[in-house]
Amino acid sequence: MAKKGQVTVFIILGIVVLAIFGLLYFAISRDYIETPFTRTSVVSVSDHVEECINILGEEAIALIGKQGGDLQPSLYQNWCINSEECLQVSYLCYTEELVPCTNRRPFLSQHMEKEISEYVDEHLIECVDPGLWEESGYSVSLGNYESKVSIGKEDVLITVDWPITIRKDTFVEQEERFSQKFDVPLGLLAETAYDIVQSEISNGDFLVVPYVVSKKGNVEIEKHRPGKSKIYAVNAFQDDYKLYFAVQGWVL
Repeated sequence: MAKKGQVTVFIILGIVVLAIFGLLYFAISRDYIETPFTRTSVVSVSDHVEECINILGEEAIALIGKQGGDLQPSLYQNWCINSEECLQVSYLCYTEELVPCTNRRPFLSQHMEKEISEYVDEHLIECVDPGLWEESGYSVSLGNYESKVSIGKEDVLITVDWPITIRKDTFVEQEERFSQKFDVPLGLLAETAYDIVQSEISNGDFLVVPYVVSKKGNVEIEKHRPGKSKIYAVNAFQDDYKLYFAVQGWVL
């Protein structure tokens, strides 16, 4: 009789467990249990902001490469790469007299950092869309932001300090810093541009082949002569990204 009683208890417990699982499944399938927030239910704050930084960073870096380090050139030489694309290439060194040209951007890397940072600061708020979270019932709090750009020899790092908080019920997501790295050797190209400009100032010209050999082929340099000016295009070896800039010196 005792064994039969134990079997009966186990059967009852089994039925109860099955009933509980059945009720849970039914409740979840009918949305009777609120599903907690997960990062897959809406776009995460970090993913969205860093995607915008990536878009804006690529735009700014592309522009300053084509325009001699400037986003809005003021003193420039018109130059057509081909029949479909013409550029306004800023002068890094310029004179109209019979004297050495003046280096207009002695700290080119710092100047480009400032240009990229201002571009991101101006356009980031246009890219980030609070509606991505608000449409899902989250409240959004956006603080003030500021970007910082660091140009290294082989890459560019953009960091944005921006306190953002989204809330829904008991869930809170807070982010304060976002960053993106770009594999563009702007530092190397800025160093090369500086060497070219210094040669133009000292000698009135720049010899491409000896310089490239001295750098063991790590850089490639094009030199063009539109009118009284020279257009240089520099890039790392077998890299598609080029930094264009113009020079107008005293010896042509």
